Amino acid sequence: MKTLYLFLLLPFFISGQSVVSVDDAQKMIEDGTIMVDVRENDEVAKLGYFVDGILQIPLSQLSERHSEIPKEKSLIIACRSGNRSAQAIEELQEFGFTNLINLEGGMNEWQAKGYPVIVDGVKPNVKSCHGTKGASCCKKGDAKSASCCSGNSKGKQCSKDKTGTGCKKKHS
Repeated sequence: MKTLYLFLLLPFFISGQSVVSVDDAQKMIEDGTIMVDVRENDEVAKLGYFVDGILQIPLSQLSERHSEIPKEKSLIIACRSGNRSAQAIEELQEFGFTNLINLEGGMNEWQAKGYPVIVDGVKPNVKSCHGTKGASCCKKGDAKSASCCSGNSKGKQCSKDKTGTGCKKKHS
């Protein structure tokens, strides 16, 4: 019973930290915010965030490896549910990091919202338009590559559809 009460009180203990929803986190990542996954290596090997430029530094190694993380950047700290990322934020603050944001719900919420994940090392058959800056993210020759995945088409994904190629709005 005490464990339940402590679990229910956890949001109040971490309330001093910034928290971001997975939907808003995705937008921030598209705009250049760096994501740091603090789950352990065995967890990441089974199920990973499919995010360009993600840093994976387990919480158990954070004190030794914090110098690998750019202090001057905005950072979204992620784990499975949001608890270890809250611990990581506290630890990183001790090392002078200031622009830290906890991913609300972590991988559990990321998956529930349908964002792409890497399962057992296999990346999804989806290409993000993040960072394309006018260049198509679809393979040349795809029927809809120019109209869907170039220019200002943030928030779209290229993937095989029933006709063989195509693009779709992601996470509607």
